[in-house]
Amino acid sequence: MDNADHPRKRRQLRSTISTTGWTTLLALFISQALPPALGYPLSRFLGWLVGLFTQGAAFRSVRLNLWIVSGKRLRGAKLKRAARRVFAYQSIALYDFYRALKYPAIAQRKVRFSPAFARLVEECKKEERGTLLLVTHLSGFNLGGLRLAQEGVRYLTLANTDNSRAYQLQNELRNRQGMLVMPFTIQALTQARERLQAGGTVLTGIDRPLEESRYAPRFFGYPSALPVAYVRLALRACARVFVVGLTTLKDRTHLIDVSDEVVMERSADAEEELVKNAEKVLREAEEFIRRDPLHWMMFFPVWPAEMDELERGGG
Repeated sequence: MDNADHPRKRRQLRSTISTTGWTTLLALFISQALPPALGYPLSRFLGWLVGLFTQGAAFRSVRLNLWIVSGKRLRGAKLKRAARRVFAYQSIALYDFYRALKYPAIAQRKVRFSPAFARLVEECKKEERGTLLLVTHLSGFNLGGLRLAQEGVRYLTLANTDNSRAYQLQNELRNRQGMLVMPFTIQALTQARERLQAGGTVLTGIDRPLEESRYAPRFFGYPSALPVAYVRLALRACARVFVVGLTTLKDRTHLIDVSDEVVMERSADAEEELVKNAEKVLREAEEFIRRDPLHWMMFFPVWPAEMDELERGGG
């Protein structure tokens, strides 16, 4: 079903979290000016404060996403507390990332690679075969991207076409660190395909919903508003595909892990080809998110069609 036919769904997909540049600048200042002994408690408090705005679009989105991931079992006050913890964890993750921009060794201390991901990194450095890394927005993904650049992997990141000043500023900060970020446009897709065909590496997120989509791949058992364009990119470039996820450990470090290669299957039906391959990818993403849903930093409703049921009393 095409979400473009549902104006209400489009409105539900909008979130006002961190859309102004000054919020990013403030977070950057706090992170680089305050040592961890002060920075962590303040970050946690600010995240908790944001989580008090329970009627805001971001909070409602996080609550919806957690509800679906729980199999619609998490409800009431427990669901609300869980959503607030997501904001606290996000604030801490941003503190670490912005601080690492000034002190790069932080990324090396706080991000570790699983053996499988370490092997993949070495293969990507050789640039012998195009590799498409599909990333879930789990806590530490920014820090992980920085660590990947520090390891000497040259990669292009296809990012959401978000025009907010905060998002643009974040991408400028990433670009300065060698994390080449481009909005997901036709021109960027062309460059990504050429890079993959030349044996290079391309990275893109797979769990941020689109405001308008012709497709609805199932994710955690329900039709979602997630993108599928990366499937076409992988098929056209004959690239190998992996899903990347992070696990946040008790000491606030992050372990980057990777799925087995997801083999794209061709079909005579173009829509079926896109949706079925996207669902293969999303099943791998589910496994990473299930490890700790409270570290899934997704502030947009992945299942907008389920929002009415949640707000009628499901949550």
